[in-house]
Amino acid sequence: MSVGAADVRQALERGRAALAKLQKSDGSFPITPNPARPPVFPLDPIFSTASVVVALGPHLPSTSLEAALRFITARRREDGLWAWGECPADADDTALCLAALIDSGWVRASDATALRRFWRQPTGPFSTCDPIEFEHLPNDPVVNCNVLYCLRLGAKEISDRERQAVSESVIHSLNSREHYSAFYRSKTTLVYAAARAGLDASILTACMLAVRSAPLDAQGMAEVLAAVPGLNSDLVGQLLLAQQSDGRWLGTPWFFDHVGDFCSDAYATAVVIEGLSHWGGPSPMK
Repeated sequence: MSVGAADVRQALERGRAALAKLQKSDGSFPITPNPARPPVFPLDPIFSTASVVVALGPHLPSTSLEAALRFITARRREDGLWAWGECPADADDTALCLAALIDSGWVRASDATALRRFWRQPTGPFSTCDPIEFEHLPNDPVVNCNVLYCLRLGAKEISDRERQAVSESVIHSLNSREHYSAFYRSKTTLVYAAARAGLDASILTACMLAVRSAPLDAQGMAEVLAAVPGLNSDLVGQLLLAQQSDGRWLGTPWFFDHVGDFCSDAYATAVVIEGLSHWGGPSPMK
């Protein structure tokens, strides 16, 4: 499919309008259960809302952005952390909620250092929940990338040990014979998170190689395009064809609990918009 700048602009306009309609009156961006594998945990839009804001930030209309940030702020606990529903505070929700607020100037950048309480002593990496109370919970590479992203956004210095531990978590997950993540469904999400975390090019290349041969849905294509904006126009053309009549892009299994999957059209739409917004035009890369 031949892709022109006008085609992309039109898709972006329709996508932004669709995303605005998806936002709830309380400012949140929803998630939905996967009908084929419904999860057991109740739906909580805190992570999807933070993910949309992190993807688009100032590109959201000011009223939409403010409503989302107010929703995120209202969910902050007294200890400064965030949690999914009634679960214990976790590094993943906290990292993206803090990143959204820091990038928008709603909290101090130094607040990101609260994430270091999830560090597994003595050598890391970061635990998803309290590393003492939940010491047997497996380390997750996407969670670790999200933590590093927030720390880079807010902290003045990232230690070599922190960066190395996150990189090792990613490489270990790619080499594992088990599913690569304890929480995330697709390795394209790892590509997206690793790029945002600023990991070395060799790590990102390894992540890309892990997804290159797999067929990708629109959400996966968007995560890859947002991570590597210089990809070819074929990917962009497929995303334009996948846009729904109402302007959204359909979310596919994104993260999961021990029973089933969570999806989010809002997340998928936001990441497609992010990827298309960063796309610089046709490239000879294939």
